[in-house]
Amino acid sequence: MIDRYQLVTRHNPVYHRADIRAPLSVGNGEFAYTADVTGMQSFPEAYEKGQPLCTQSQWGWHTNPKPSGLSYEDFKMTEYDTPWGKQGFPTSSKGQKDLYAYLRQNPHRLHLGQIGMELKKVGGTKAVLEDITDIRQTLDLYHGILKSYFRIDSTPVQVRTACHPSREEVVFSIESSLLREGRLTVRLAFPGASPGRSFSEGRASLPDRWPDYLSAADWRHPEFHHTYLVESDTNTAVFLRNLDDDRYFVRAHWSGQGILKQTAPHCFSVCPQPGSDRFQIGFEFQRSSFEHDVDEIENTFRSSINYWSQFWSAGGAVQLSDSKDPGAEELERRLILSQYLTAVHCAGSMPPQETGLMNNSWYGKFNLEMHWWHAYHFTLWGRTSLLERSLCWYNANLSKAKRMAKRHGLSGARWVKSYGPEDWDDAMPSGIGPLLIWCQPHPISFAEACYKACQESACPESGVSILEKYGDLVLETAEYMADFVVWDRVNKRYILAPPIATAQEVHPPMTVCNPSFELSYWRYGLKVAQRWRERMKLGRSEEWDDILQHLSKLPVYQGVYLAHENCRDTYTRYNYDHPS
Repeated sequence: MIDRYQLVTRHNPVYHRADIRAPLSVGNGEFAYTADVTGMQSFPEAYEKGQPLCTQSQWGWHTNPKPSGLSYEDFKMTEYDTPWGKQGFPTSSKGQKDLYAYLRQNPHRLHLGQIGMELKKVGGTKAVLEDITDIRQTLDLYHGILKSYFRIDSTPVQVRTACHPSREEVVFSIESSLLREGRLTVRLAFPGASPGRSFSEGRASLPDRWPDYLSAADWRHPEFHHTYLVESDTNTAVFLRNLDDDRYFVRAHWSGQGILKQTAPHCFSVCPQPGSDRFQIGFEFQRSSFEHDVDEIENTFRSSINYWSQFWSAGGAVQLSDSKDPGAEELERRLILSQYLTAVHCAGSMPPQETGLMNNSWYGKFNLEMHWWHAYHFTLWGRTSLLERSLCWYNANLSKAKRMAKRHGLSGARWVKSYGPEDWDDAMPSGIGPLLIWCQPHPISFAEACYKACQESACPESGVSILEKYGDLVLETAEYMADFVVWDRVNKRYILAPPIATAQEVHPPMTVCNPSFELSYWRYGLKVAQRWRERMKLGRSEEWDDILQHLSKLPVYQGVYLAHENCRDTYTRYNYDHPS
């Protein structure tokens, strides 16, 4: 029998120095808080050079006001010759940089609030990261608690950090004589949105570079957002945040007496009353005002312990400690850490962005093609409910996907890499994204995984209800796939015809025909959709069977598969990037 506690805890991350490229997070899939070596966001400037420290949620988004003179109707699509005639895709910014940038950069995910300690050295000067000594930080994976220990001027500080398993709340327990001496306060600072409006014209900018928006924060323009203190007493404060048409609430609550002070625009500190070496404080975030009472901070720690111990004690487990393979220990470590990271960052109600809820990649937007890697595995570990959280997003957006297919004269539902503003019925503008197709079969793959999981386990939800829940999603997705293939009259076969941006993203889209990965995934998706038709008592689609029978074979040259049919130099000229 596997000792799951030992299996998990032997891979607890332990730091003895600050690693600005690998900060640690606590979270629940809907909300995450990423901390430095103090267990809080005390030295965010140092981490800007590596992985910025953010507080993020699935609902925390901002959209810049549309600059005057910009209209979606004015966007010039790039025309491509397709099997269905000339069709336009949003792939070029030429002559329309402002509109292209606006559609690309909105909405963007928010950094909801920076929560850290302000530490003072003997003599009253503010401590910096280099003043921290004797670091020992441990992420207790089995209980979801981050434990941080360090010293300032030989004075020890201990911090425990945890996230509530079902609320957007992070709590801290701080122990140090610095509290009694008045040398430790808790700081809460609210940044503006990023990318925000430029100071001069209120317009977005191109080109966009990865480091420009990773931090999800704009600290330079306090005039573009508002923070209101709407409630305050001796141990509670509620803030209202307004960013143009978007708003959210933040509630700070602490044990014992503390004084709340505003130190700068959008910046506050909670100063514990001298006399105690222990201080506990929590911060909760919501889109709407708070209606439930404040919970005891220790209850949140207990809730985290209960949630994560149940997480690890249920579902699948793999132990490799008896293996003689030299790579076994590292493989086991990755198996454990990836389960924790994806549960924290990728198990929410939306497909996750590539960086989860740690910080922003591509403005915080999901890349649908990457959803499979982040979430499919949940079913294999016996945690299907975590996959279903984000699978339900496809159902909620099915109507939009059907409108996007109809725009191109095709039936069914079209799934694209990423989206622009909510009222923009097309892909997020990009030189590659609108032409990617390998995310199209994902919903079918996810739904099938959920169906199998319920069939193979004592799942409280029957396979029948899974069919009811995701049947339309599977069939509409497959309908688009069937409509997308093209009949090659000369060779009497169905093909995937250009323009296509392959998963590898390096091949000119107009040269791509029958990319191997996409072609095999298309076959899989249609086969599974046929099984769903049979399970739903609809009978097999004759059209889909004909496509499956005549779908092109994978392109092969000199005994190896090619990236696509027209790419014989796959392994010489195109052997870079992320080959598919």
